[in-house]
Amino acid sequence: MGRHALAEHVVSCREQVRSGQATCRELAERLGVSERAVQACVYGHTYSDLPGALKSPKRTRQRRRSDRLSAEEVMQIRAEYAEGRSTVREIADRHGISSSYVVRLGRGTARTDLPGGTRDRRPARPNGGAASVRRGEKHPNARLDALCVIGIRALARKGVQYATIADIFDTTPENICMIARMHRWRHVPDIPLTPTALKHLPPLAAELLAEGSLSRAS
Repeated sequence: MGRHALAEHVVSCREQVRSGQATCRELAERLGVSERAVQACVYGHTYSDLPGALKSPKRTRQRRRSDRLSAEEVMQIRAEYAEGRSTVREIADRHGISSSYVVRLGRGTARTDLPGGTRDRRPARPNGGAASVRRGEKHPNARLDALCVIGIRALARKGVQYATIADIFDTTPENICMIARMHRWRHVPDIPLTPTALKHLPPLAAELLAEGSLSRAS
């Protein structure tokens, strides 16, 4: 995709979010990229040289409590931590404390005046047996999906520089290197991309993967 066409695409995304026609999540699903990549584009974290970037929304920071936790609250936190049904962040937000303090309370290394605590790493979530492994796009911190991984490996085989691929997929060159060398996302099979699958990749990635487009990556 040429620079002019790419600029029009970025401006279009920003205008749709500004006018309320679509959210960043909807655009991400439509374009087949991560929501974070669309947000970076819309709010000017990437393509900052193009005009029309929206002002980043301010995050409301939850105020931490200043009073001491009661014995009942400490025991409740330890019970929630040991049960494993809520994430550490969810427990911290409910009680107005930091995530690290939740872990210390859960392990019993904080508020040692009260009994309890796992004294070890957090138990696995109860699922009737072995703990489930959340990998790939099921991982809560995943920024890519299986289709993006296949596209990244295809671009790497074509000789596109890791830094260029990282910019396209809004990640780091180190992550691209690990994916290309099968050190990450090893469960994703290395299969050829169909023309339909190409449409769900970022436009620049699809353009580079098209025949005769490799020279534009240099």
